[in-house]
Amino acid sequence: GTEEHPCRCTDFASSYPAVMCTRRYPVSKFIECDVDEFGDLEAQNIHTAKYRWYMKVTVKNCKTKLDNTYWSLSKVCFEDGKPQLKCPIADNGRLYYFEEATMYMTDLDWDTFKLAYNFEEYEVKELYKSLADYLPVEIIKNILEYYSYKTTLKVEEGEENPNESLYNESKQFINAIYGCAVTKIVTDEVYFSVDGWNSQECDDKMFFDTIQGYTPDKTFLAYQQGIWVTAWARHGLWDFISVLDKRVVYCDTDSIKGLFTDEDMKFIEEYNKGIEKLENEVAAHLGIDPELYAPKTKKGKSKRLGIMAREEDCILKCLGAKRYVAKHGDHYDSTIAGLPKSAGRNKIKSFEDFSNHTLFNTIESEKLTAVYNDNQQPTTFIDRDGNSYTCTDKYGICLQPTT
Repeated sequence: GTEEHPCRCTDFASSYPAVMCTRRYPVSKFIECDVDEFGDLEAQNIHTAKYRWYMKVTVKNCKTKLDNTYWSLSKVCFEDGKPQLKCPIADNGRLYYFEEATMYMTDLDWDTFKLAYNFEEYEVKELYKSLADYLPVEIIKNILEYYSYKTTLKVEEGEENPNESLYNESKQFINAIYGCAVTKIVTDEVYFSVDGWNSQECDDKMFFDTIQGYTPDKTFLAYQQGIWVTAWARHGLWDFISVLDKRVVYCDTDSIKGLFTDEDMKFIEEYNKGIEKLENEVAAHLGIDPELYAPKTKKGKSKRLGIMAREEDCILKCLGAKRYVAKHGDHYDSTIAGLPKSAGRNKIKSFEDFSNHTLFNTIESEKLTAVYNDNQQPTTFIDRDGNSYTCTDKYGICLQPTT
């Protein structure tokens, strides 16, 4: 973006909660099916499909159609410790070209893969399917309730918020629901002994025995549903990238910034109308008040869940994923992986201050790191009532400022 042509910025409104409230997920146990079923499964309408499915597939002589590459290099199958990948050309960690690769893909990923790449042939090695349906209506209502609180209780920056506790709680809860689906319930066992430690990977029997001890009140949703949450969000993002491709300057999990034309903005408006129609249809099907999908702010402005919303235009300098600075008027905002936004705001006063060689010192970074101490000196602590306690532990960890 330049002074003459700033980037137009767009952002999905609560991307993960939105797809959880509107899309269909695997709701039964996955069963392996004959690869001959692939044609029938692939031919389903992606939104109204009876089955969700995934496969192991080998693709040959594949090259991207788009300027933005789709499939991550890390999402290739491994066998005997080696990636099942021949002659790859990578673009910022994503596959631009390969001679042959074997991958696991969901139905949504395959839909986008065909949009993003040209390839000569493919072979389905394994195929699995599950019945598809919406998430339980109670969970959807719960998400919509938190979204309503988050929307109606938000105040402008600098204003005092009398409902700040409920507002923050709603933000945390709405973001945590997806995380509950992908929490690792059963972990590998680690044994500690005088001579050191060793770990035992969780085999099938151990997993089965452990999972029997969990009751429904301790866990809800399922890992496979969490997988499809991110798949749906990714699918929606690439609906945009595939159309806006050459004008995209930066994109992330739920946002796109680019040199978009007025025609592009009309495309976004039409997409948003489609989201409103989808939400009304889902609400009618599930018996939910459709107004819950579009709560109003304190000023009476409707904030619809899941639409691609406009953000403030900016001039952008980007060094890579999660590393960019945006100029809004006379001030600079930064997104730098591992640093709080305030650190960038205090240090970066111009684009010249931001490069791959920019160093944030121990004060500027506003960060702490854990340092291990194997020969800790006795330390006396005094609490607020004046009581003292002397710690004589030889080993300890302290937090120290870091660059």
